[in-house]
Amino acid sequence: MTTWAEFEQHAPHIAEIFRRRHAATGNLCFLATLRADGFPRISPLEPQFVRDELALVGMPGTRKFDDLHRDPRFSLHTATVDTQVGEGDAKLWGRVRQVDAAAGELRDRLVEIYGAVGHDRSEQDAFPMFVADVVGASSLELVDNRLRITTWKAGEASNNSTRSERRAVSSRLVTVQKWKRPAGSGSWRGYVLGSDGYGCWVFTPAHSTYTGVHPDGHAETCEVAQDNQRVGRSCVVLLPSGGWYVAHWVWRSEHVVDIDIATPPTKFGDVWMYDDLELDPFVDAGGTFGVDDEDEFDIACERGRIGPVARLRALEEVRSLRRRLTVEPSPLLLAGVTRLAEGRALDLVPL
Repeated sequence: MTTWAEFEQHAPHIAEIFRRRHAATGNLCFLATLRADGFPRISPLEPQFVRDELALVGMPGTRKFDDLHRDPRFSLHTATVDTQVGEGDAKLWGRVRQVDAAAGELRDRLVEIYGAVGHDRSEQDAFPMFVADVVGASSLELVDNRLRITTWKAGEASNNSTRSERRAVSSRLVTVQKWKRPAGSGSWRGYVLGSDGYGCWVFTPAHSTYTGVHPDGHAETCEVAQDNQRVGRSCVVLLPSGGWYVAHWVWRSEHVVDIDIATPPTKFGDVWMYDDLELDPFVDAGGTFGVDDEDEFDIACERGRIGPVARLRALEEVRSLRRRLTVEPSPLLLAGVTRLAEGRALDLVPL
């Protein structure tokens, strides 16, 4: 059991980032709990620091507190408003501990907090009275324009928080957004590995989140590059300089590379955007070049979703990629395989 005060002693760097971000957002954090059916629940929360404890306080009678009564495990993430995490962010996880009457001054202070926002103090037995025992934590920050990740686990010696700091990597976090015609989109985040003559290489670790928005506006999330068991895999994306495509190399995929024929990717701030033009070339493990969804491409052209100029450029790009990817050896294929290995070696946290 590690109280907040003990956690601050063992992992002061992570604790400082958590406190700073907690204060900067008006105490706002996001709490993860486990629902009765086993699925996770995410809820906004304004935790308070009370007598050297981190108290998880909030509206009585809400589902998140029912979750904690049933299963004390939780995760707490500072609210992030900057996609580049220029001010850093931090997350904690552990188990909550209920504060009963024997806690004396701590319980009295929690009752005061509830009373100050309008709750009847005579109904204090209904107030959620939880404090956090921290099991693990991590923080992320930009230092000298590089990304630094620090982790800590309960039971480790106090200097382990320093040794657990992972090798700094390229700080640039970007979002890749694919637009579907006439409506719908998909997006995910990645770490920029660098740029070369091919274009910009963006690596996304396994178990990162992909968000898809259907034409009716309904949004769903899953893991990036998931396999048949719906488990996400690491991948690297090439956003070429002026090319009408976006190429994806996925770890342990049945294809060496999968490609979206697309409008040339364009960068706006820290977001790369492109329009998917339906045609999907690939190279399989045997070196065979193929193209999926040619029927969808033809329908999109017939219905005017893809204009005549874009149609010609798309077909020209398919022919060009066929030449470039079937030569032995293919420099482009090897570059993607190398970049994927480079990203995996960095042991980056999912996004």
